[in-house]
Amino acid sequence: MSDNKSNNSGTSSMNGKVLLLSGASRGVGECVARLAVERGAAGLALVGRDTKTGDKLASELTSLGTKTIFITGDLAGADEPKRIVKIVDETFGVVHGLLNSAAETSRGSVWNTTPDMFDTMMAVNVRAPFM
Repeated sequence: MSDNKSNNSGTSSMNGKVLLLSGASRGVGECVARLAVERGAAGLALVGRDTKTGDKLASELTSLGTKTIFITGDLAGADEPKRIVKIVDETFGVVHGLLNSAAETSRGSVWNTTPDMFDTMMAVNVRAPFM
């Protein structure tokens, strides 16, 4: 990340925008959250399973001037997307962009993937973004 905050023009600008980012406590989601702050986002709703890491990131990004909340959630739950959207709507009233970087994969070979593991992957990777 650069320290240049003056690059807030054109299509790269997130100035004044509110973003909802899943899988945001680490990896791609965390990087996008940091970039959004650098590009002038007004608000971020971060979603992830790791409350401690997510709360710490939200606090850090808020201290940089972007209102940021962390919502602990597991997108494998059928009602989670609706619950998360309700919280975001109550907090910000609007969402200008969405990034779904939450993902679930099998930790072994396809031959060792159980039906429950497969169902969890489908719930997080397919159903949650659709909902």
